[in-house]
Amino acid sequence: MATPNGELKWNATEPQPGKFTFESADAIADFCQKYNMELHGHTLFWHMGKPDWVPYPPTLEMIERHVTGVMGHYRNSPVLKSVQSLVEPLGHRSSC
Repeated sequence: MATPNGELKWNATEPQPGKFTFESADAIADFCQKYNMELHGHTLFWHMGKPDWVPYPPTLEMIERHVTGVMGHYRNSPVLKSVQSLVEPLGHRSSC
């Protein structure tokens, strides 16, 4: 099983609002298909992979558009077997 490092993170797949790019992630998916490997999607949301245009906290509309865009692109993927959607909060606030 292959797991991309940053190719499926928000800043890699939606660098501008509503403008998706999957070139790097698709290259990994193509490699997996060529070598009969499963792909584990990691990760759609992570505070270090948030595009600069996304505020904290992001709106529900932004999150829905992003999930719909990424999962819609890979909905018929023969190799994508799982997706981890949230590893860490999208941002953090200091309690100090």
